[in-house]
Amino acid sequence: MSLRSFHPCLTKPLLRCTNYRPRNIPCTRPNSSQSSSSAPPSNRSPKYPVQRLRSHLQAFHRTTLKPRIDIVHTEATARLQKFVTSAAQHATVLGLKLNEVTGYQEVERLKALVTEQGEQVSDNRPAPHHADCAFRNHS
Repeated sequence: MSLRSFHPCLTKPLLRCTNYRPRNIPCTRPNSSQSSSSAPPSNRSPKYPVQRLRSHLQAFHRTTLKPRIDIVHTEATARLQKFVTSAAQHATVLGLKLNEVTGYQEVERLKALVTEQGEQVSDNRPAPHHADCAFRNHS
């Protein structure tokens, strides 16, 4: 079964160079004087416009776009880190001011005072108990 039975265009070379020529890219259509069996030199541009365009775009990406993308990525990362650091500092300050406004710092101070006094009471509680036991044993 031949390819022509699927579609007549399938047997033709795809995107053969016709009258379309991108700017500054010469047409590399083979001359009739050249034999079709000789292989094209490797230093020549590809035969079809799409292949030439692809190779030009790849070169442009390597030489121009990639370095620019790297620079923009580095700058954006640095700006994002500065923003995150600044946001964290502002959130801390905001939290402290909120605690101050709502009186939470005073509550924490009183809570620490109560805890300290509770520990003192616990420390002093065995002393009267021992004194009472000693008094009762002597009497």
